[in-house]
Amino acid sequence: MSAYRYKYVSPDGETHTGQVRADNIDQATVELAQRGRVISIVPLLEQASDFDGEDDAPASSNPLASLRKKKTKTEDVITVLRNLGVMAESGVPLKEALETVSLEAGTPDLTEALRDIKDRVIGGSALGEAMREHPKMFGTLACNMIAVGEEGGNLDKALGSAAEQMERSAAMRGKVINALIYPAILTVVSFLSVISLVVLVLPQFVETFKQMDIEPPLMTRMLMAFGNLFRLYPLVTFGVSIAVFVGAKIAWAREDVRRAVLVFALRIPVVGELIFKVALSRAIHTLAALTGANIRLVESLEHAANVSGLPSLENAFLTAQDDLQNGQTLGESLARTAILPSTLVQLISIGERTGRLAPLLDRAALQMENDADARLKAVVSLFEPILIVVMGGVIGMITLSIITPLFSIMQKI
Repeated sequence: MSAYRYKYVSPDGETHTGQVRADNIDQATVELAQRGRVISIVPLLEQASDFDGEDDAPASSNPLASLRKKKTKTEDVITVLRNLGVMAESGVPLKEALETVSLEAGTPDLTEALRDIKDRVIGGSALGEAMREHPKMFGTLACNMIAVGEEGGNLDKALGSAAEQMERSAAMRGKVINALIYPAILTVVSFLSVISLVVLVLPQFVETFKQMDIEPPLMTRMLMAFGNLFRLYPLVTFGVSIAVFVGAKIAWAREDVRRAVLVFALRIPVVGELIFKVALSRAIHTLAALTGANIRLVESLEHAANVSGLPSLENAFLTAQDDLQNGQTLGESLARTAILPSTLVQLISIGERTGRLAPLLDRAALQMENDADARLKAVVSLFEPILIVVMGGVIGMITLSIITPLFSIMQKI
């Protein structure tokens, strides 16, 4: 069971705070709703104490002492947005809501950001505008959705939608990372194995070859030179490796380099299709979240273009943005680009005609997210045996470079 810190107002008007254990946050909400009007429920970072009940001891004089080394995660921001949405729906004043979530933010940076947002709101700023001052925690999409919700009087729904959008984006990013963990570990282990053979094993045979006056094959001599470079000049090798890494990082920071790499990657069979599906899923999900939050379609298309990450999709959405301003429909414009799947274009056209564009986009985004996830698993399952075969071939080549001269020794004997 997980531990949660709660705050609720009893029927007699008294505010209660404390800790409760439950299987999930929904169960905790139901249990606390029987006691009164729930203001906030926040998952604790660490297991709560053995008792479940209200806090009796005073708060620590330094509440950030145990959080100094913790960094703000996306999950922390999502929790804040969800709790703000719950409190907004319950009619809690925004100032009090921000003060409550800042006390249970989870990290010093997030706590400081929330207190700054609270001060700006007290000073007359809108919540979305105040959150824009902290772009590392509250992205542009979330701020836009919250700002529109404030203007339309649906702040609670906007906060929930922003949290859901961030959660789904983080989930997709997590799936990609988790799928690449095993291939990355396999690659590192294989690379270290090759380096160990070249640097530690192969040099043991060098003296034998010299004593027997045997000229090693070209492949063996090349591997020997490579091993000597690592063994005799470790600092130089390490420095060159660091320089290459830094240079690659600097190059990747350039927009033209990233675009060139993406264009090349898109031409790779299977991999290119996966990259396109992930990018399209991210863009359509963003478009669905923004249109669902009543943000103008023209502005939503610009955000979708920015988060897509692919030049072809970016151009398609920006072209559609221009066409919309000239009186054309989104479906017609995207159909002319011939980039998006025909089924998706038809759904968009139907959504425009029936006035249900946001829910249909959301359904399409979910389907594409599932397709991208399935394609990702297929690519990883295909990549693993290929990597094993390649690394086996490399290790076999090194083994042959050692065995071949030994055959020459045996012939002389």
